[in-house]
Amino acid sequence: MPVERLKQNRDMLMVVGTLAVLATIADMFRDTVGFSCNPINLVHVLGHMAFFCAAFMLGDYLIDRFLVGRKSTVGVPRQVHARWFDNLCDIAFSGIPQTYEFGGIVKLGAIIYACWSPLLVLLFPGVIWWDTRQQLLQYNGLPNALSDGVITDHHPILDTYLYGWFTDLGRALGSADAGVYAFCLVQAFLTACALACCLVLVCHMGGGRGVCLTLLAFLCLYWHLPIYASAMAKDATFLPFFLLFSVASIEVMRSRGRLLRAPGYLAVYVALLLLVSLTRKTGLILVLIVLVVVFFKVTGRRGRVVVAAMAVGASLFMTVLMLRAVLPALGCEPGGKQEVYGLMFQQSALLMRDHGEEVPKWQRQEIERAIGEDGKNNYTWFLTDSVKDPTFGKADELDFLAYLGAWAAGFLQHPLCYLEAYLGVQVGWYAMPAAGSEALSPYVTPVDGHNVSHVFPRSRDLGLSWSDATLGRSVESLVAWFQSTPVGMLVGAKALWSTWGMAFLLLEIKRRAPQKLYLMAPLVAANLVLWISPTSYTTESMRYLLPLLFWLPVSAAMTFASVASTE
Repeated sequence: MPVERLKQNRDMLMVVGTLAVLATIADMFRDTVGFSCNPINLVHVLGHMAFFCAAFMLGDYLIDRFLVGRKSTVGVPRQVHARWFDNLCDIAFSGIPQTYEFGGIVKLGAIIYACWSPLLVLLFPGVIWWDTRQQLLQYNGLPNALSDGVITDHHPILDTYLYGWFTDLGRALGSADAGVYAFCLVQAFLTACALACCLVLVCHMGGGRGVCLTLLAFLCLYWHLPIYASAMAKDATFLPFFLLFSVASIEVMRSRGRLLRAPGYLAVYVALLLLVSLTRKTGLILVLIVLVVVFFKVTGRRGRVVVAAMAVGASLFMTVLMLRAVLPALGCEPGGKQEVYGLMFQQSALLMRDHGEEVPKWQRQEIERAIGEDGKNNYTWFLTDSVKDPTFGKADELDFLAYLGAWAAGFLQHPLCYLEAYLGVQVGWYAMPAAGSEALSPYVTPVDGHNVSHVFPRSRDLGLSWSDATLGRSVESLVAWFQSTPVGMLVGAKALWSTWGMAFLLLEIKRRAPQKLYLMAPLVAANLVLWISPTSYTTESMRYLLPLLFWLPVSAAMTFASVASTE
């Protein structure tokens, strides 16, 4: 019996072991800023394994209890223990539409939005992130951190124009700050409606009253959702399109591609994948990963040709048409290539810092041509910006093949050095928050409420003047206090919303309903894109996590619906 049980849990033990090793590596970075061979790390591995085993077994037990409870109530009248509560649940469940009809989606979105409204009021007149400030300066032709006033596609230009248009509207009506707030409110409502579509999807998959109401309650009450859905930031603007694209992709796969035969649905799907690509720099990568899964799930030659055409078309539009036609027509300039090289530059910097004397002359010359002679001194273990930002402009003229050869040689010479540089940057996605650590904030999901102040260099030139961040700071402090508690620390862990959550759901789907693994395509795609982030440590890195913060609970609900479904 123990041997059989071990075989059944083999996949879980492999995943738990991997997560435990990664969490221990994060402890190394926290304690020594790099890899170390301290024997105490073995104790860390065992402790982390015990935690993950307990957490995964608890989750597995809860799903078992859910399935037992669902089977035992089939055909049995529901017991009424608290009539008022039961009536309230019935009203709420009846409010979830059975189709994607526009009116029903707007009504359910309005319910979610109403629950968000207290926080939306507290965050008046809207949170503006650092990147957005540069976009607003560019839109108005003012010098900024990235250009002398020209709009560049360092940030998505569609986002830049949207932010600029709303501030123009507010300025025309007497207050640019009001224009920012109007954008934040509209964006939050669109996101709420997109989440309403997610609820409809879960219902379509056989999610019962309990699953759907639990998801609805979470979407209405989890405070991070309105805080980030209402931020004027490119990753928040990306959210509603990502959510809708994910829902549409899953419906296409569930229909085996039949939905793509409808011209209207096909047009909407193409529009969504383009909007995902246009509102986030890594959006195209995410789209292509999902389309690969859609391609293999669709039946029939015609359906696969359509999916392949969409993938090729989106790629050509973003990499050729945008650069050669759209940007010049709008008077915009391409962004610097240093962003593409970020992780490679980071690895080269650590290589030169730790093994510079061993590197051959030709290799050293190519690396220094890329990151400069002082590049190794700019190395910061949790952030690529300190290495890549000084190469702004120079990276555009870099001989890529020559540098690639030098980079590859370094990988063959010192693979552990490259692994250390990479894992240091991505530490937030796998680290276990430590209550005794002074550096707790980088490993949890903080909020940026103080940025409701719209005062920054040259903000007056934009007409932005709101400076009172009292309420925003109060929201920020309250979230920080909760996340300093043992429960809040784990609930708010970045790793929970990314790597840990995905690993658990994949295990459960694989074990209980392997034929429905395709449902995890958007979740896996968002995680893969997450692991090429330029940092996971700073407060700003939270924006990379946003798609998972919103989509993981939907994926969890789909998992419960899938394992319980008899279709």
